[in-house]
Amino acid sequence: MQRVQNYNQEAQDKAKQAAQTKFAPIQQKAMEAIKSVAKKSGYAYILDINSVLVGPPGDDILPLVKKEMGIVEKPAATSPATKTPAKTGGN
Repeated sequence: MQRVQNYNQEAQDKAKQAAQTKFAPIQQKAMEAIKSVAKKSGYAYILDINSVLVGPPGDDILPLVKKEMGIVEKPAATSPATKTPAKTGGN
């Protein structure tokens, strides 16, 4: 039983490490884009909403960062339930 638990823990650790390895370049690119947007837009501070408990509303720079990173928003697809049914000929 102990060997199975050790194997399970080892597998989880390896999966976590692999995910961090893949995520690190994306995180670095995002941070570089945030810094670039801050510099271009004249921001002295960029705060993460998760780290601010109370504060006045601020600017949302997400669209600027997405543009800096070359991320293009795709329009939301309409679900089949909201589409108008096609008219058919006949009774």
